[in-house]
Amino acid sequence: MDEKAERQLTELLAVDLDGGFTELVRVHGRAVYTFLLRVCGSATEADDLGQDALLRAYTALQDYDAERRRQLKPRAWLLTIAANVCTDIQRARERL
Repeated sequence: MDEKAERQLTELLAVDLDGGFTELVRVHGRAVYTFLLRVCGSATEADDLGQDALLRAYTALQDYDAERRRQLKPRAWLLTIAANVCTDIQRARERL
């Protein structure tokens, strides 16, 4: 994604969370899924973890003010959330 498109996406997130989030998922959702598929090796698990990661992202964005949304690096931010979801699941499994 080029810099101009990224600025447009973060501006949309700043002014219209729901519309911006829809665009965020359209643009970066596949990268989240691909990352999770590589990490966990299961398409079903990647789908489930991806949904969890996107839900966490949306919930977090609700608490961000407009300026913070404008400053995001959306792809890196989403992949960090996805990595954290994986870590949380692994820790939970180890406790069992």
